[in-house]
Amino acid sequence: MQSYVNFVDNYLSGILAAGAVVLCGLLVISFLVVPYVLAMKTYKLHKWLEQNGKIAEGTVVTLFTRMSRAGAWTEKEYAQYSFLTEENRTFTGEFSQRRKNPFPLESKVKVYYNPLNPEENCTQDNIKEEHLFHILFLAGIIFMAIVIVVTAICVALV
Repeated sequence: MQSYVNFVDNYLSGILAAGAVVLCGLLVISFLVVPYVLAMKTYKLHKWLEQNGKIAEGTVVTLFTRMSRAGAWTEKEYAQYSFLTEENRTFTGEFSQRRKNPFPLESKVKVYYNPLNPEENCTQDNIKEEHLFHILFLAGIIFMAIVIVVTAICVALV
């Protein structure tokens, strides 16, 4: 009887420890998935604009910095642009500046916009940024999943 109790204690403690690791890992991953889903909405809009929207020439009108948090608080450079629609209405948008070869004031940018709602607009730089974000996010999720599985297996074996 004692050996049966020891077996159940050891088995349950291993399962509970592994389950706790997996549960914590799933919780962390869920905190990553919510921003990703929101970013996917923006990405889909920008892809739609690139494929179906009108194209206008925009001009960089303002350069500014904004504090952002990517691990630590840092200043990130942004550019605001304005463009004219086919109806000669002016609209604006913004994008984060590249570290190499940032856009100077008065430089020209290609703007994609929704002709029914020109406030929905983006530049080619917005779209390029999103490709890198998707690659890094998916690599991070795969890495997290591998760490969680390996940790759970190690905990269960101990």
